[in-house]
Amino acid sequence: MMIYYISEHNPLPKRIIKQPNVNLTVPLYLPIAAIIAATIMVLSVTFSWSHNTHANPSAPNRSPMTYYQILNDLAEFNPAAITTAGKDSGNGIASATDATPTSLLAAKKHINSVQVAIIIDDIGYNYAQGVKAMQLPGAITYAIIPHSPKAIFFARHAQQLHKEVMLHVPMSTVYNTPLGKDGLTESMGEHTFKQALTNSLALLPNAKGVNNHMGSLLTQKDQPMNWMMQSLKQKQLYFIDSRTSTQSVAWTVAQEYGIPSLKRDIFLDHEVTEKFIASQFKKLIAKALLQGYAVAIAHPYPETILYLEQNLASLSSHNITLVSASELANRFSKHQIPHEITRVVTHHTKSAAQ
Repeated sequence: MMIYYISEHNPLPKRIIKQPNVNLTVPLYLPIAAIIAATIMVLSVTFSWSHNTHANPSAPNRSPMTYYQILNDLAEFNPAAITTAGKDSGNGIASATDATPTSLLAAKKHINSVQVAIIIDDIGYNYAQGVKAMQLPGAITYAIIPHSPKAIFFARHAQQLHKEVMLHVPMSTVYNTPLGKDGLTESMGEHTFKQALTNSLALLPNAKGVNNHMGSLLTQKDQPMNWMMQSLKQKQLYFIDSRTSTQSVAWTVAQEYGIPSLKRDIFLDHEVTEKFIASQFKKLIAKALLQGYAVAIAHPYPETILYLEQNLASLSSHNITLVSASELANRFSKHQIPHEITRVVTHHTKSAAQ
């Protein structure tokens, strides 16, 4: 069957007009009905799921995310939280596998393992503690402060031990804390800012990524974070937002530039006691099991190092794998969604699984 579409650029062929038995109702109304239906669908989805795009003219646009796309992402993080295909939840809420093809979830089985990255910050000042920290087993990541007395030594030492290194770049704080050489501040111009970052990275040529040292003020500023992500994009480095401020925009800007990036989930030792560290380590495990991954930040305190020495092996009993920060960022960055959305959708997926 041949259907003709009528427009000012494609008039109806004369040979059809000459045929008295041709019913023009179908070719006229069918495409019009289809267009109206498609328009209603697009408007419905747009108004229901549209979200604001961060103001950044050079960054790629974000696409709206539907409810089931979000569920699909969570299924990739932790498929155990989703009911099996075709199972009736009994409460009128469809499971993710009801909304997405079973073959799609099956194709993701090879990345279903739960993973954790542990970053040890503030490496470079205390020699004994730094050496002890680098003796920890497994894929611990070490964030080295540039221009610290032992920065270059620890960068080389980590390379010899096949440990991952990242730049722990000092940034301005709301308390106006001294930053040292090449610390990044909101008063810098673009050239000075980028040059200071380049100088710090030059000291650690084996660094694969960056996280902020302090930065409770600077990470709230759009322009400096744009300059930072432009530099990291050019150098193909990942970024971890330490989240020293709840108002940080650093991760959001990194995402807009397409940089592998994650946010810190747990601080292990902002209270340096065995009891507190143990409690935070349990929270790390729970967070990882809930969302499929987690990022922890710790420091080379003797109490922290001792606890990790004794308890890192326990991750495997929860089927959790310790990986480098770069591996975690490259795997989960493009799927990470805001925590407020995660909370809502996790609630629905748990309800569907009951």
